[in-house]
Amino acid sequence: MSKKNKPMRAKIIANMGAGNVLLAASRLEQVTSYLLENGVKVDEALAKPKKEAIPIARKAVKDGYDVVIAMGGDGTLGAVIRGIAGSKVRLGIIPAGTENDIAGSLGIPEDLIEACALIASGHNGVCHWPYSNSLSHD
Repeated sequence: MSKKNKPMRAKIIANMGAGNVLLAASRLEQVTSYLLENGVKVDEALAKPKKEAIPIARKAVKDGYDVVIAMGGDGTLGAVIRGIAGSKVRLGIIPAGTENDIAGSLGIPEDLIEACALIASGHNGVCHWPYSNSLSHD
């Protein structure tokens, strides 16, 4: 099978404590179902952002996933970004937190299906992250 015909592999890292916890399980099921129906091979991992999300994201990079999806709030998103930093793995965002400030600033729709559609389409937004690995100033 050629690389173009190969299904996209995605790792969803979901924080079940983000946003409305009573709806978290059904929202994760809805996201997973939509992505599967649209040709994305999905594996799920439940994680608390401060303890588990970074190592799970790093492992997803090593395991060759095409996209790592942060499903939660700003804390989950930040942890997943730290876990995939420096890799070529794409970041997917499913806003599922209380405020979703970062996702909103990036123009990610809060509607689950619309956010999933962006990921399933393979749409690549370009984001330039300021980064410096030196604290010295000229």
